[in-house]
Amino acid sequence: MSKDKSVIEGTAIDPVCGMIVAIDGAEHSATHEGATHYFCSPRCHDKFVADPELYLSGAHLDAVEDVPEGTIYTCPMHPERVTKSIRLDVREADQKDG
Repeated sequence: MSKDKSVIEGTAIDPVCGMIVAIDGAEHSATHEGATHYFCSPRCHDKFVADPELYLSGAHLDAVEDVPEGTIYTCPMHPERVTKSIRLDVREADQKDG
């Protein structure tokens, strides 16, 4: 997301996967309608560029198939972060880290 929507100063939320991305030195970014968005990987960048409205609207979250009750998700970049939501809640992750 754009800098003004970041959770922690100097960071942004990847609109595709929800990961926190450091803005300074970010390798992957794209501008859409005047806002710069930052990505954790080229894959997230490419998905966003192909359909930015899907990711900015959050509609991609509704496209997730039903999963069995009790399914637990982990962040692939931070396997110690565990949540019951497909999108890791940043506040929840920070509490577990801290």
